[in-house]
Amino acid sequence: MTVWAAAAKADAHRLTQDRPAAQFFRRERMDSILNEAQKITEGSRHEAYGPAKEDYTRAAAIASAILEKQLQTTDIVKILLAVKLSREAHKHKRDNLTDLAGYARVLSIIEGDEESLKSEQRKKLLYLASPYSHPDTSVVNMRYEKVCAEAAQMMKEGAIVFSPIAHTHPIAMFGGISDRTWEFWKEQDFALLKQCDELVVLRLAGYSGSKGVQAEINFAQKLGKPISYRDPSC
Repeated sequence: MTVWAAAAKADAHRLTQDRPAAQFFRRERMDSILNEAQKITEGSRHEAYGPAKEDYTRAAAIASAILEKQLQTTDIVKILLAVKLSREAHKHKRDNLTDLAGYARVLSIIEGDEESLKSEQRKKLLYLASPYSHPDTSVVNMRYEKVCAEAAQMMKEGAIVFSPIAHTHPIAMFGGISDRTWEFWKEQDFALLKQCDELVVLRLAGYSGSKGVQAEINFAQKLGKPISYRDPSC
């Protein structure tokens, strides 16, 4: 066994045996870390740097010229994995685990284990916000019909759309939920907005004064999600 291999083995052993290491591996929600890594590699990183294989192929070419030694695309990713393992061996940080998962996924894409083109070109999931609550039931029903028609139009245009009103209005109607206020639906809607990539605000009459729509805009801004506005087409 080489010196480097022995050192790597020792660090790996320390990660699972030392101090709080074993504890944090049990404590950390690995599912959320994996989901976060997937979103990063498919979303912000992809948009900022381009397709993973192209990015790391360029990096390999540059590093090869600097070192005067031929490096493969996968070598760059493996080096970054080693850096993150070294940092995690020194001190635990959640970002280290997220980056490790991200780099592992990038390596899998480059090696052809995943359908990289399909994953990297994943369409955004749009959250369609619109006003809903109103003292007049006929206005509530009209708003429901309007947002359903708009969501359908967006789907025809090729978008992936989630409308909280189209989702919850029939649930309330057939499930016997009489409370149609934002306070009742807030927890449901925020949980779903977190999973979407972008907030689209439908400019139905009353949208600017809607408590729910304004809360969704503020929450999306807090999450750093892009926000766009759309005039009704139907």
